[in-house]
Order: sequence, then C-alpha cells, then structure tokens
Amino acid sequence: TKKDVWFSFTPSCSGIHNINVSSFSGDIDIELYSGSCPASASYLDNSNGNTSTETITSSLTAGVTYYLRVLAWNVTAETSSFTAQVTTDGVLNINNVGSPVSGNISVNTNDVVIMGFTTTPNCITNYNLNSVTITKTGTATSSDISNLRVIYDANANGIIDGGETSVSGAGIALSSSMVFSLTGQTGILTTRNYLLVGDVSISAVNGNTINASISSSNNLNATIL
Repeated sequence: TKKDVWFSFTPSCSGIHNINVSSFSGDIDIELYSGSCPASASYLDNSNGNTSTETITSSLTAGVTYYLRVLAWNVTAETSSFTAQVTTDGVLNINNVGSPVSGNISVNTNDVVIMGFTTTPNCITNYNLNSVTITKTGTATSSDISNLRVIYDANANGIIDGGETSVSGAGIALSSSMVFSLTGQTGILTTRNYLLVGDVSISAVNGNTINASISSSNNLNATIL
C-alpha cells in the first residue's frame, strides 16, 4: 500500500483545468476523483510519470467537488514536501447570432442594426475588448451602406436607445473585412452585447444583400485579466 494524501477543491467555473504537483523529491504520482477516497480504479484521470512535475488536464464542472490524491511511490517521496496547484485557462466566448437574424432594411435610414454579437467570459475574472474584425458578404456595396460603427447595447434589447453610442469612434466604410478599434471596453466582468450599425443611402440598390459575421474567435482582440 502506497502512502498518500488527499486534497479537495470545487471549481467556480466549468472548463479546462490544469492540476499540477511539483517541487518534490522522489517519485510522486497523482490521481483525480469526483468522489472522496474511492477505489483507485475509479479515478477520472491520473499522471504517473517520472518527472519533477505531475500534471492532469481535465474538463471540470463548476460547483462539483473534486479530490486530488497524491501518492508516494518510493521512500524519498514519502517525506518530501510538494506544491499542488489548480489553474484554468480562461476563454472568452463569442456569439454573433445577433439582432436582427434576417429581414429588410429601408433606404435613406440611419443607424440601421445590421447584426449583433455577444462576448461571454468563462473562467475569467475580467477582460478588456480592444478590437473586433467583422466579415461582410452579400451584394451590398459602400454606395449602399456607409458609416459602419459598433454600439455597446447596454440593455441588450437589440436596438439603439438610452444614450447608447459608438464604442468604435467615427464610422468606417463598408468592406469585406472591417476592423473596429474599441474604446472604453475595459474591466468587463460579465456578458456584453454589441450591435453593428450603419447608414443606408437614399440611392441604395433594391435587392442588394448584406450579411455580417465574426468568423472565428481570432477576429476578437481581447485582453484577459
């Protein structure tokens, strides 16, 4: 029977967690469980290398208590000190299924909502949004729609109201790839909703179409704090 010691922890968020045991002497192995002191065959994951650090990377669920078993596999390890640490790699999720999903827009209309997107932190304390790249497809041209801006939709109702203004400065021209530098979007703690808006010309061509999207997470430049 190997000597061991147990630790418990409860993640505050769901996602990938890294469990590291380091700074020890001898041969130490680690096992991860979702129940205390179970049979050794029932662990969720384990690490049993011959290195100076043992690491388990596993997807864990918020609010569930997990148990870390640290085992000494030789005499030297039985009296060794060590450091155990649980960390997580925060993720900023993007959803660009915004408002409106589809529909018609009228000519000679300003501040038309073209699309919306949300940013949702997971395992992040807070974050800054620096810029966003939005991809445009469809037949609409810069003669149809101009003055493209990103609005922080503070009340998340899908329209511009309540003093909501551009967080991307002055409007830019319509193009297939539009980069918006964002200001004032710092120290964000929760989900935020944004709108892409533009002005439709009185001479916009009837039947032209526009679709705007954020093609991947790489199109959002953010600083995770």
